[in-house]
Amino acid sequence: MAMQYETWVNGAQLISFPGGLSAPDRDDVLNSHLLAQVSANQDGLVTANPRAWFKRNVDGLGQLMWSTQTVQSDVSRFAGLDDLSIVALVTRHLKKKLPAAIVRQMTGMLEQICELAYEHPARQLFRAQVLAHTQASQRTAINFQLSACTAPDQVFSLFVSLALVVPLQQDFLHQTFCGVDSPGDALFFYSHKQLSVARYARLREMTVAALEDDAVVLRRVVPQAKAKADGSLQGGTHDLH
Repeated sequence: MAMQYETWVNGAQLISFPGGLSAPDRDDVLNSHLLAQVSANQDGLVTANPRAWFKRNVDGLGQLMWSTQTVQSDVSRFAGLDDLSIVALVTRHLKKKLPAAIVRQMTGMLEQICELAYEHPARQLFRAQVLAHTQASQRTAINFQLSACTAPDQVFSLFVSLALVVPLQQDFLHQTFCGVDSPGDALFFYSHKQLSVARYARLREMTVAALEDDAVVLRRVVPQAKAKADGSLQGGTHDLH
């Protein structure tokens, strides 16, 4: 039987947790990751310089007792390619770096958010946090993190950054586009983070207080997919095709 995960929109991050993780442990991960995003956003918009934003986010997590053990980056240009989609690109890049079980956990989150009704608050929050349209250049910048928490102190993440110059559909994650529609570099930054739980405990109250209303506004749980007639679940953990 496939393990079920609990998925959250946490700012411009989709993050999932194994079913047996306690609520306090989950909240420590959510709060620390959200505060690092909020702090990085205060220094500059992610659309202006995604590389610099990613570094500020990692540095912010370091101040919250997360050590980033490895960071690897892929930079892609798609000019000569057709029939691309964000889901397909993410899946391809994840398979280069991570074990199959974590790939399923991370790609399953994309399916889960896309299966929600378009008007669902979690889907609308994710869209609002991830997309930034620039009228002058007619570009839509797309920046988000996909994270898999595998234990209270372990998180694998992929930061995705690219821009598109075509109108976006409701399901922009599966929308097909040509390489020429994505100008500039597309960034795929991988990280494996480990939390010092004991040291973070001293920062817990400060972290919660620093978020104030942000946790209410920028966080939504993603409902589990409904079971099919054959008893299997849609979304969550299945492979993408």
